[in-house]
Order: sequence, then C-alpha cells, then structure tokens
Amino acid sequence: MAPSRIPDLISKRRVGRVLVSVVNTSRKDPLPTVLHRLGIRHQGGENSTELTADVARELLLTILTKGLAYNDDAMPLAVATELVDTTMSVMFPAGAKLVTNLAGGIDDLRSRSYSLLWVTDATFPVGVVAIGGRSAACLWVEDED
Repeated sequence: MAPSRIPDLISKRRVGRVLVSVVNTSRKDPLPTVLHRLGIRHQGGENSTELTADVARELLLTILTKGLAYNDDAMPLAVATELVDTTMSVMFPAGAKLVTNLAGGIDDLRSRSYSLLWVTDATFPVGVVAIGGRSAACLWVEDED
C-alpha cells in the first residue's frame, strides 16, 4: 500500500487524534528530543518500554481499533491493519528500536488497568516510536475523556 493513503486511513478513526510522523534524528538523541521532533508533546521522564515488532503491531492495532477513554469502537480492524502494516513497513526505519510509554503489557491495556511512563497534554496518550540510526517515526494515538 502506498504511503499516500495514510491520511485517508487516519481519517477513519472516529475518536481522538492519530499522529504519524517521520523525522531525521540520531540514536544519540535523548527520547524527549526525539518525541518533540515527532510532534509528541511529551511531559515526564525518559523511561520507555522496548517492544518487539510483533508486540508493537499488536499494540498499535489495539489502540487504533478501540477508544482509549471508553473502549468504544474507534476504527475498523481492516483499516487499522492497513495503517499499521503500511506505517511499520514504509516509515519505521529498518532495524529500529521500538518503544512505547505503556508501562504494562497489551493485556493491561485491554483490561483498562494500565499505567503510563510519561504523558502528553492528552488524557490518554499511547503509541509506538521507532528510533533508527538516522531517523525516527511514530504511530501515536491521543484520546480524551
């Protein structure tokens, strides 16, 4: 799928804000610097949870298809799958370190008993940041209650 479809796919999420961004960076840049460049309004520490590609994909599908505030249907699974697969294959740097601000695992998120390592201006901010050697990218969701 062409990256040009990403804005159309993002528009299919019925709640909150979806951010897909790619920037030039260095692996030496601290996480807050990378987040700022990506457009994530980070508040808090530099801790993050590192993810495998499979877990990152599952996390992204979860946060795109369900509203983070009320667990309502937010995006059809087929649309979310196309958005996640395209973003991860085309925009995430090869061999990137994948991180999230989610402190627990996917099951914690699904059970609505999760905590975050750092926050943004949004009430419910969760996503995946891919940090490569010369670039970083994100697929990020921010919901409000």
